[in-house]
Amino acid sequence: MLATIWTIALHEARDQLASRRMGLAGLLCALLTVASLSLLLGDYTVRKHGYDQRDQAGQTRAGKRPKLSAPPTPLSVLARGLEMHNGRLLFITWSQPRRQPGAVVMDQGDPNPLFEIFQAPDLVHIVQYILSLLALLAAYDAICGERVRGTLALVFAGPLRRGVFIAGKALGVLLGQVAIFLPICAVVVGWLALMPELGLAGEDWLRIGGVMVCSLLYMVIFVHMGLWASALFARPSSALSLLLALWVGWGIGWCNLSLSMGRWLVPYPAVAEIEAQKSALRQGDFEEYLDYAHACWAIDDHYIAQVDGQIALTQTLSRLSPLASYRYATATLSRTGVADAQRFRDAVIRWDRQQRRVGYQWQDKIPFAYTSHSLADCWDRVWFDIGLLLLWDAFFFSAALWVFLRRDIS
Repeated sequence: MLATIWTIALHEARDQLASRRMGLAGLLCALLTVASLSLLLGDYTVRKHGYDQRDQAGQTRAGKRPKLSAPPTPLSVLARGLEMHNGRLLFITWSQPRRQPGAVVMDQGDPNPLFEIFQAPDLVHIVQYILSLLALLAAYDAICGERVRGTLALVFAGPLRRGVFIAGKALGVLLGQVAIFLPICAVVVGWLALMPELGLAGEDWLRIGGVMVCSLLYMVIFVHMGLWASALFARPSSALSLLLALWVGWGIGWCNLSLSMGRWLVPYPAVAEIEAQKSALRQGDFEEYLDYAHACWAIDDHYIAQVDGQIALTQTLSRLSPLASYRYATATLSRTGVADAQRFRDAVIRWDRQQRRVGYQWQDKIPFAYTSHSLADCWDRVWFDIGLLLLWDAFFFSAALWVFLRRDIS
């Protein structure tokens, strides 16, 4: 049985690799990866240089306003995530203990605004939009195409079992996609290895390997989805139409819809309302400044809890799409995810409140230190999303097998 599966897989993979369409697509993906890495590595170098210069010069405050920012994350060149959000400067005013996450957010430097319009896609975007679509195009006619050509009935003229045929087709399409993905991985790993300024350690290479594995699991979902649609319809055009609708609506549209649903189900007040509540506190009778500060902090804590509640609900809803699980897993491994942004925010809050309790020493350098999540913590949080990706893989393969077992092969 295994030999038969392998024979079918090799035949399917050879057909894909012999296709000019897939060869051209693989070349374009490799070129896009090179261009993306070039731009993102250059951007990281600029941001890291600015961070180091500011740190060396002791510019951790502006007058009586401390300013803090998280150090740039090297693996943001693979999964940008919330890196731009985390890299912003947080200015903390003396008279205002806490605003949104405790600071006025300001961008550092004066970048070219066109970089915001024409953002370079990272590896996650390339897999998410291009390689997933290629997987659908490779699998949508794997079964119904043979039915239209009249070769499907000939294949089952012998004692071949349908489950073996489906497994061989799935493996063959996947091998063709791996043949496109492996050169991209080689370009990424080779280029990062030749960039000593990134300072990648052994732990970082494990994170990179995790990103690659998640990318492969995400591509497998669309391979199996393509086989399911190919077994469901008699004509390739019908299968392709359904797959494109699912790719746009379920793969992309649902994540945007979940944002709106989260905003509607768990609303939180505007920042102006929070500021109004704090302004009203100034009319109160506080014996000491810290009494006023604690009252403001209570308002801030309630606001932050509401924001985090909306984030948690939105993440739960969006995980009904494999795109969300893929983005969350890769961002977590790259330390550019939601939990990393919340960790930095909470570290700033704890540090600032402690400083206010003991009194800021304005003549000294601001003693703020921040450490990101460890690899063990990242893996603890990423297993759930990896499990969801595996679940979708199994679901669509089972659906393809179930449909094919009940369809006429003539």
